[in-house]
Amino acid sequence: MNKEEIKQNFEKAIGLKAQSIKLLGKGASNVNYLIQANNKKFVFRLNANPKDPKKSIKEFNSLKIIEKLEIGPRPLFLGNNFIILEYIPGTPLIGKKIVTSRFLKNLARLVARLHSLPPNPSLPREEYRVTNSEAKELLKHLKKNLKDKVLWKAILESKNQLEKEQSRLNNFKDVREVITHGDICRQNVLKTTKGLALIDFEDLALRDPAHEIAKIFVDFREPFNGTQKQVFYDEYFKLRKDETLKERVKIYERIILFMVFIWSISYCFKIKNKEMHNAFLNKKELKKGFEYVDIMFKRVIKFDILDKKYSKLDVLGLIK
Repeated sequence: MNKEEIKQNFEKAIGLKAQSIKLLGKGASNVNYLIQANNKKFVFRLNANPKDPKKSIKEFNSLKIIEKLEIGPRPLFLGNNFIILEYIPGTPLIGKKIVTSRFLKNLARLVARLHSLPPNPSLPREEYRVTNSEAKELLKHLKKNLKDKVLWKAILESKNQLEKEQSRLNNFKDVREVITHGDICRQNVLKTTKGLALIDFEDLALRDPAHEIAKIFVDFREPFNGTQKQVFYDEYFKLRKDETLKERVKIYERIILFMVFIWSISYCFKIKNKEMHNAFLNKKELKKGFEYVDIMFKRVIKFDILDKKYSKLDVLGLIK
């Protein structure tokens, strides 16, 4: 969809004349445009994943579910493969000193409020495992594109070890699934005049809350240290109690590191193979993808997700 088509769709949906349209940003499967009309600002969020034509519908409905919390943009219109949202003025989280004690407390309260919502039966239930459908698709894609047998062997060894570790999650019988955002990372948190806000709700689902918190701990920017984790826990537990949360988080942390690592490699192959939306098919995006693979490879080695005997592998050279 080009800018002229975006303009036409917006004006038909909202009934206002678009004064300006500019690229706001893009994620792994969305392209966002900032539209100004009648001195108001809107976000035109275009689904860039051709394999999931219902993604816009799911995200629009998710935003309706959490609307009363006022922690995200208000959904205004659902179109064919796009949604139009209220624009939230705020500051993206950038820089190295964003994870302060004050920030961690605010984030913990926001997450606890979300997790305290009554579970909505219309949301999908998701179990985050190295054996779920997402992992199977990623591994299938890697097997097809990854030519190096040593790296493939390292990935399979890690996956088999994590299967054993994740079986311990079955020991926690009284875990209550809650509404989770699914991707609380630096790019999806804004600092606003009213506090912290979240964007990008396409992964809203019912999950073990430990999964959400584990993802924040290991994939927000850099993995949190013990002090940062405790500040988060202390504030979170003021609003929501969960006796075995910490134990479950430790298991999920390792699963998430592995999954993000193999996702990062698959993402680069998808760009190289032109399996992505045109907005992602450029050298700059591929360079960012390679840089993230390098970061994640160092993390999975550091935290013993991949055996340290593979630490000398030239992973970037193997996928370029």
